[in-house]
Amino acid sequence: SGVQLVRGVVKEVHPKKLLLSDGTEVPYGLLVWSTGVGPSPFVNSLNLPKSPQG
Repeated sequence: SGVQLVRGVVKEVHPKKLLLSDGTEVPYGLLVWSTGVGPSPFVNSLNLPKSPQG
């Protein structure tokens, strides 16, 4: 359990997993998807540790 930061290009989104462009499958229970040059205001509001990249 816990939070895992995954960086990559999302190719497909399925109900319980993501498929990245390199073929990596990322299973998830709750997905928070942040795109762009920084995290969204919602992600910033979460009381979770964040890296310098967001």
